[in-house]
Amino acid sequence: MLTQEQVSDLFDYRDGHLYWKRPPTARVKAGAQAGYINDKGYVIVRLKYINHGEHRLIFLLKNGWMPKIVDHINGDRSDNRIENLRAATLAQNSANKKKSTRNTSGHKNISWNAQTQAWRVTMQINGVNVFIGNFRDIEMAKLIASEYRDKLHKEFANHG
Repeated sequence: MLTQEQVSDLFDYRDGHLYWKRPPTARVKAGAQAGYINDKGYVIVRLKYINHGEHRLIFLLKNGWMPKIVDHINGDRSDNRIENLRAATLAQNSANKKKSTRNTSGHKNISWNAQTQAWRVTMQINGVNVFIGNFRDIEMAKLIASEYRDKLHKEFANHG
């Protein structure tokens, strides 16, 4: 387990990125930006054969502790400015996700119910899908879904 002191000895933090103080190999120069962006959009920094999320290292460096989950407030996985990072639970991190790429309504938590010919609003609460209601008007469905997200997820609510 890395410590704040170890991360501080290895890196400088500037503008949401880490820069090597003590490079791990001769091929890397002091002052070079650490890490690469992986296929999921996270900046990854390799230390002693172990990959670490840059966002996690920055959180540890600036806060002195490492939560299980570090959430990107704006949802951008490569935006590792300390003001964009916060400790979160799994449920909070999930609440801050953008709408699914499989979403067909164009709106989070809303789907078309062909049987009732209405827009269905559902939310996941404590791991269980909960039916909120059917609405003939999509604007009403959007309003209800937004209000429920705000009420349930507070500052972690992501509306899109």
